[in-house]
Amino acid sequence: MTLRRSRTGHNGNLQCRGWLRGSAWLCFSLHRQIPLSNNVGVGLIHREGHLHLEATAAQSSSDAPRIAVYGDSTALMASSGLAELSRNEPERFVQTGGWADLGCGLLVDGARVTKGVELKVPANCRRWPTEWNDASVENPADIAVIQVGPWEVVDQRLTPTGPLLTIGDDADLDAAIEAALRSAVDMLLKKSGIVGLVLS
Repeated sequence: MTLRRSRTGHNGNLQCRGWLRGSAWLCFSLHRQIPLSNNVGVGLIHREGHLHLEATAAQSSSDAPRIAVYGDSTALMASSGLAELSRNEPERFVQTGGWADLGCGLLVDGARVTKGVELKVPANCRRWPTEWNDASVENPADIAVIQVGPWEVVDQRLTPTGPLLTIGDDADLDAAIEAALRSAVDMLLKKSGIVGLVLS
């Protein structure tokens, strides 16, 4: 697989602009809608955050790039659509795994405010760095896709008793989110040649 790398690049359906660092793209729009199933996905099993693909014979024998998806519930839904598209068009790519779960943003120690209610980070989300690493070792992919956003943009505390911070207004929160994202990208680049960032 050959990917063009430039300030503005295209890879199949994904248009990407800019760099986070190295092989990480900041990707922002799909040129084609990916169908979503009512369930987790055709052939996609979601168990405790881990995404496992029950590959068809065509997917197993395909030389197309392997893609793994990591992130929150938006990543979980995207992986469902990708799994279905991969089954229908295995010559384009194969969705191969990853880790995504409900409520799992990048920050793990504090609390977040959504619809006026302060919520602790769910226990299953606090171990996402370990889970992402384990998933990337178990199912290495050519391309790792990180999809996050909803939990990063809400007001939150970096520690349980810390001040309530707003993204874009508070440098400490911005720095914490950037550090967590850079750490995730660096970790996934150890097993994947490219890390794509999708902001939801």
